Amino acid sequence: MYYLQRIIFKKEKYNYIYLMISALYAVLPSYHIWRIALASLPLFIILLYYIWKKNNTFCMILFFFYPFLSNFESTLIFLCGLMLLFIIGVSIYEKKLNKKLIIAFFLFCLGTVIFNFRLFYMRFVVHDTLSRDMLPSLAHISFKALKKYFKDYLLFGHYHAPTMQTWAIIPVFLLVSVFVVYSCIKISSRISYISKNEVMLKNFRFSLSLDDIPYEMKVCFINGLLIILFSLIAAGENAGCFIKIKKITKVLNGFSFARFFTLNRIFWFLIFSSSLIFLSKRKILKFLIPIFIFIQVIFLVISPTPNTHEYSIMYNDFAKSLVYNMIPSLKNEEISWKEFYDQALFNQIKRDINYKGEQVAAVGYHPAVLMYNDFNQVDGYISIYPQAAKVRFRKLIEPELKVNKPATQYYDSWGGRRYLFCGGFNYHPTKKPHPQSVILRIDSKVFREDYNGKYILSRAPISNADELGVFLRGSWTHKNSIYTIYVYQVKGDGYVKQ
Repeated sequence: MYYLQRIIFKKEKYNYIYLMISALYAVLPSYHIWRIALASLPLFIILLYYIWKKNNTFCMILFFFYPFLSNFESTLIFLCGLMLLFIIGVSIYEKKLNKKLIIAFFLFCLGTVIFNFRLFYMRFVVHDTLSRDMLPSLAHISFKALKKYFKDYLLFGHYHAPTMQTWAIIPVFLLVSVFVVYSCIKISSRISYISKNEVMLKNFRFSLSLDDIPYEMKVCFINGLLIILFSLIAAGENAGCFIKIKKITKVLNGFSFARFFTLNRIFWFLIFSSSLIFLSKRKILKFLIPIFIFIQVIFLVISPTPNTHEYSIMYNDFAKSLVYNMIPSLKNEEISWKEFYDQALFNQIKRDINYKGEQVAAVGYHPAVLMYNDFNQVDGYISIYPQAAKVRFRKLIEPELKVNKPATQYYDSWGGRRYLFCGGFNYHPTKKPHPQSVILRIDSKVFREDYNGKYILSRAPISNADELGVFLRGSWTHKNSIYTIYVYQVKGDGYVKQ
């Protein structure tokens, strides 16, 4: 981000602003698996600039490797489209084809396919209907929804990739915009005297001189227009504006135009940088720079991730980490990586039950814990996979879905979280033990026969174990563990009731 600002604004005397903006951009919260992809967005623009303006061959080659840093569904697919539009625009402007840009684009697309081979294989070779192909959508365009989501994306961003612009960036942008417009308005009038004490304005007119707008504010306004455009596209996805396009082009089934919002964060912070540079040029406004920087820092520290989709997810944990580090008694509540995966505990379980790769399932915690500890589990977090597998897993958890409406809506609308849902007993990490027994509602026949399941590793005792056809092998914990794991085994030949 620092180098991108130096390219755009071309002056080293604003290095202190570039550094502050870069630091603030670097610590923006986001969805975990998107962080590198979002952090590398400035690099994409820098590479594009060096190929176009400097004719740099090395940067052209680097485009092949850029997809390794990116994420296909969050940014990469949009960058491919925008790069193509950029090449078309440059070709029209220069009235000739830029060969290195075209070669870079093909290398970029090739790298995208190679680094995301599984997705392309599933879509174009296997031809299976995927889980995201069946995502529910509006039956018709809703202008009410369009207005609501446009406001959300424009002002608050999205909890997966928030831009955190409401406290400092928008106010400073509005301040300098008013100042620029006011300073560019030219009023001219011709005055004629009617009498000694009377004046008549024979002609009153004002005009906005674009030539008088400072360069940094032109950058500011261009980025503002891009934010409005991408926010409108994202809102259009949620409002059903692309339904007909997706019906005509089946390859777009499951594709979300709403992910355009991920690109807005770089535009907002370029606006922030432009606005501070404008303030630095005016002695009467220069004192505001540290104030707005301080406000943005405070906002980043204390503000939770904007919640525009009614989910209680918070990727911004600066405040929590700060409080935990300041108050030792609270730090004990924080779960470490070692505690979360607890290899010592799960290795002990595998040894004691003589585990040999049988299918297992988790209850009351994330199945990723089992995956990390080399269990073969039937459940897990899978963003996109064959629709047939989603339907098959639904049969396993159908008894719970019949009585758990939120879980039903969550699974049927997306289905990426293939968990054994248990009403009143969630999977969020906690250090609090759960000695109370729970009722696990699953189709045990599907678990045994369709998935060849053998073990259920639960964080709480299961009260209806007999009904499910499983028995308790034992419980495991240790003094430093956040878990007490109750291992249930499917009753089979040779089982003797104890």
